[in-house]
Amino acid sequence: MLEQAFGDLDKQATAQWELCHLNQANLPFLTFIATFCCLAPDTGFDEMVLKSILSRGISYELTNAMITYKVPSKLDDYIELLQKVDNKIVTITTMFTPTICPSDSASNFGATPMDLSSVQCGLVLLEEKA
Repeated sequence: MLEQAFGDLDKQATAQWELCHLNQANLPFLTFIATFCCLAPDTGFDEMVLKSILSRGISYELTNAMITYKVPSKLDDYIELLQKVDNKIVTITTMFTPTICPSDSASNFGATPMDLSSVQCGLVLLEEKA
């Protein structure tokens, strides 16, 4: 209720807490970095601290892929590099993820689930006997 009436009483502390607890996990990188970039200006942190927090928050896959890269000194350059590396990860993942193609072969075996013709034949035979 206080927040509705007066707004966030300590916007900087709130942004710092949210940024420090932000993790990419299974989020797309663009969603994660958009949230990061919205919170970062309100924290009062310098670029070195922001890069450190960003490095801690990215996904495990992205962290592993970044091992062979030199981390740029500027935050904007670092974010751009992370985006490029993440794009490569997504591309490779989609290239090597098997897709399941539906086949029509299952419909060629026997009657369809709603085909009641065999039951109707049985009823006709019983009626003929009577």
